[in-house]
Amino acid sequence: MKQRERAEATAEYILQSKVGLQVNPVPTSTTETPEFQVDGDGRGYLVEVKTRYNSEQWREDIHSGEAALESRSLGWSRWAEDVARKAVSQLAALDPSHERWWILWISVAVEPTGTTAVQEVFGSLFGTRQAAYWDEDGKGRYRDCLYAMPGVFERHPELCACVIDPSGFGPVNIAINEFAPDKESFETSKLYRTAVENHALVTEAGLVERNWMVCDRGLERRDEAVVATHLQEKYGLEKVMILNIQEHSASMFVPHEAKNGPGGEAGNQA
Repeated sequence: MKQRERAEATAEYILQSKVGLQVNPVPTSTTETPEFQVDGDGRGYLVEVKTRYNSEQWREDIHSGEAALESRSLGWSRWAEDVARKAVSQLAALDPSHERWWILWISVAVEPTGTTAVQEVFGSLFGTRQAAYWDEDGKGRYRDCLYAMPGVFERHPELCACVIDPSGFGPVNIAINEFAPDKESFETSKLYRTAVENHALVTEAGLVERNWMVCDRGLERRDEAVVATHLQEKYGLEKVMILNIQEHSASMFVPHEAKNGPGGEAGNQA
């Protein structure tokens, strides 16, 4: 059996020790299959674990001593969509009749913008963009908008939920897929109840309570002007614009240079 990666080991530990489930790694084969088959609760689960890393170019630059540049969206991104599509294919290979609850587990291992990478994952699941507008005092504001474009959950209702492990950038959360046909049965599961007990559940209703907007999915959402007009009318806002806010970062590895100071102690980091 192959050695577990950090993300896989963390998922196995949480599901086994914190949720109380029986976690069985799926043996490797020529067919791509999910990471775990999990028993000890209702229908059981299949769990596929994916990790969000910095880009290959970023890693090459940081290791060569160059300035490593990277941009990351605070909403939907292509990366998560591609990952979800592959995960669904792997889950179906082991459970073609969809007898178990299907879970996507995403671990974020991004530096130094891990917090933004977590937002990118959530934004991709719910198809979010930012809606900028003018408030009553003439000041520019923006709010996040759910389903401004088709997200991972909307495109892949086979997934009951997605666990997001921020790897030290915050608590582990589980986002619920409102479009899953087996959503109601999943709400009886140990994993769901554990998330509720630990205040780790992320739902559409919870995000709306936090002032997120919701776009009508029946619109022609490829046209941002249509979405903007819809939000203006629905929420009584002025001059709405749909934005794809991104965070840009530049990182460089600075080696520690030890200098002999008084008493032979190391000097300061360069």
